[in-house]
Amino acid sequence: AFKSAGVTPPPFVKDVSPKVSDVTRRDIDSLDINEPILTAIKVLDEENISCIPVFENGSEFKGIITIHQISGFLISENLGKRPIYRFRFDNFKKVLPGYFYKRGISSEFSAPVMTGAMPIEVSRERIEALKPNKPVLVVGLREDLISFAVKNNFPAIILTGVEDDASLPYDFSGFDGTVYISKTDTAETIRLLRLSSPVKDIMNPNPEILQAESAYDVAKNALVNSHYRGLPVFNGNDFSGIVTRRCFIEKPQRKLILVDHNEVSQSVAGAEQAEIVEIIDHHRISPNPTKTPIYMNIRPVGSTCSIVFKHYSHSGVEVNRETAMLLLAGILSDTVILKSPTTT
Repeated sequence: AFKSAGVTPPPFVKDVSPKVSDVTRRDIDSLDINEPILTAIKVLDEENISCIPVFENGSEFKGIITIHQISGFLISENLGKRPIYRFRFDNFKKVLPGYFYKRGISSEFSAPVMTGAMPIEVSRERIEALKPNKPVLVVGLREDLISFAVKNNFPAIILTGVEDDASLPYDFSGFDGTVYISKTDTAETIRLLRLSSPVKDIMNPNPEILQAESAYDVAKNALVNSHYRGLPVFNGNDFSGIVTRRCFIEKPQRKLILVDHNEVSQSVAGAEQAEIVEIIDHHRISPNPTKTPIYMNIRPVGSTCSIVFKHYSHSGVEVNRETAMLLLAGILSDTVILKSPTTT
């Protein structure tokens, strides 16, 4: 009938029980793998979400960031030996108020952070102890330390306390590294600098993944019984959104109209978990009880298609050729080409 009418058949829905797709959040922020950790912290706080998906080039899913990764980063950098951070010059401007005085050759590198607050002799000893690593130096207008950093080709020098470029005590024309002028104090500069590291360094690249068509109860148990507070949802191989524990507080119900039957036992799988909102039928009446009054149109006619046509007529809507052909096909099928005793 569909082929003859030139109509594409509607999708076949074989189960209307609650699915992960019913509670998936799609209106969520995402991050690029190179965005600074500070941005992730702000998104988690301002959007009040538990999980941020991370992508590369805008579409390739790479992992997730949750409060666990953030707290793990903050804790780990205060344990054990001096931490080594990955820095991207593009992120300096995103986290540090200030500007580039000079951009270096390398756009990304790993290095410890050191502040120039000690006498030059002590600073040199501490820097020597860091070898083979060369630090990012956060320093005020200390010409001796700046000169040492330039001569030893530090990857970056962050200057604080600079009123204007004319006050700089050194010529950086022969320096291959980056010079950035921070407009905040040294302590705040160091705090923010650490948070400029890209999220790819702390994200979870292999989180558990839920499928959009997975059963609601199965997914809820998987999330509640794990250490995750949120998980990504995929439709096959395509990212669809995320779910958090809050998504599973209230179980959703799909709305269902029963057509050509009125008993849930004869309906699609999962109908007992759906909200029946309407019944259009021509069989004997044996519907399940509903919580609220619903619209029912049950008539002793040969086919439910006749009742559907009455709805068109009652609403003053003209039936187009394709719909008329499909309704007629239903009537002919139900009445055995108008030869059934139930023909009306």
